[in-house]
Amino acid sequence: MKSKSSNNWAISVNPYLYPVIKDHGHLYLNFERVRIETFISVMQCSTCGSLGHTRNHCSSIRDCFRGSSTDNHDRTSCNPRCINCTTQNTRFRSGFSENHGCRDKNGPVLIQFRKRTIDHTDYGR
Repeated sequence: MKSKSSNNWAISVNPYLYPVIKDHGHLYLNFERVRIETFISVMQCSTCGSLGHTRNHCSSIRDCFRGSSTDNHDRTSCNPRCINCTTQNTRFRSGFSENHGCRDKNGPVLIQFRKRTIDHTDYGR
């Protein structure tokens, strides 16, 4: 939740009440209207940039998040290429654009991964 004073609050509610609050879009706490936002954390490796695992379980040696390269190069001049979209396109012939960094919040695979996480979250309904 986010208030006008830009404070972020985390609240816990009964699972049956959550859809009602979420659909309504806001609550009133202490006479202040508070907007409801759902934060979804996505697991992304800080070594290779791939989704779904962390660096503790990574066997890659990739250095550059922008170009998904293993060599030591000038990162300010490399062409961005998302390792997640590249992998998705190779495995499933998806046709996603690859000309962005793997940490780009508008990357199609990241959006798809986040949506799948939301769809598989059990709110206790």
